[in-house]
Amino acid sequence: MDDSDSNSWFDASPDIIDKQQIEHELENLSSPLLSTETEMKNLKAKIQQITLEYPTHFPLSNEDPFENLNQLTSLLKNLQNEIKDLQRYE
Repeated sequence: MDDSDSNSWFDASPDIIDKQQIEHELENLSSPLLSTETEMKNLKAKIQQITLEYPTHFPLSNEDPFENLNQLTSLLKNLQNEIKDLQRYE
């Protein structure tokens, strides 16, 4: 069965849902995926920017965004602990 056979089968099938509606639904399904992909790229770029701007805080920085995110999380936890320690002495 080639592509023309599959297309003619679809075109000859009963109109339970028309072809345009299916294509529209597929576009709607792919839109959130594309925006999520874009958001992930933006997040990765932002993490990379932070690691490049503050290299002393990220001595083990690399191209792996998850590892850099783990380092960023650790840094924030350490800072939070330091703030708590300083507040005890006030």
